[in-house]
Amino acid sequence: MRNLFHLAFVALILTSCGQSPEKEKTTEVEKTEQKKPNILLLVGDDTAFGDIGAFGSEVKTPNMNKLADAGVRFTNFHVSPVCSVTRSMILTGNNNIEVGLGAFDYSVYPPTRGKKGYESYLTDDAVTISELLKDDGYDVYKVGKWHLGGDKPGSKGPLGFGFTKEFGIYSGGSNHWNNLAMTPDFADPNGLNVKRVEEWTLNGEPYERPEGVYSGEIYTNQMLEFMKGGAKENKPWFAYMAFTTAHFP
Repeated sequence: MRNLFHLAFVALILTSCGQSPEKEKTTEVEKTEQKKPNILLLVGDDTAFGDIGAFGSEVKTPNMNKLADAGVRFTNFHVSPVCSVTRSMILTGNNNIEVGLGAFDYSVYPPTRGKKGYESYLTDDAVTISELLKDDGYDVYKVGKWHLGGDKPGSKGPLGFGFTKEFGIYSGGSNHWNNLAMTPDFADPNGLNVKRVEEWTLNGEPYERPEGVYSGEIYTNQMLEFMKGGAKENKPWFAYMAFTTAHFP
């Protein structure tokens, strides 16, 4: 599985953290808190720069276009050919080998096995943006795929990297309509004929994924629930939305 393109979208939503009209006087600290923007980061697998209508695609993407018009567009960016490696760089700002992603879970060059930087999961050798924003008073949400560890010894899931709420899968992808895994069971001699069940979690606990709901819809609905909760608490939020569309299958 090689992700030849990766697209990241950021929308800065400034309206929900504005000053309350009931307050006539506020301290400088309160003013700073009120100005913190909500941040939505959308990451799409196997999506080329030109696949979004806002960047000239013939594909109609009206909602993405609205986000691009209201938010920040990245027009100068660099990615890895594979998704998990790119994610490690997005979340830390570091070279992937500096944070353990010189390899990823099912693609390890044998001579690098056990070497530092090739752990195949996100390590603590850098601070993630989620940790920094949590320390700054943000609620930090992750929805969708993780593919940076959490399902292997020594690695951590989203809650271990500052996210206050999480939902989705640890692996690189899953069936779009049910709880079956994306790939066969390679450890089984009859693996090509064995269908594995994907592990889904909600805030670190097992989640029974309903059948018949498309992956993008189930991810989006859960993220909206997280956002609504944050709005009630009047806290700024950082939402990391990692879709598996248009990833195979």
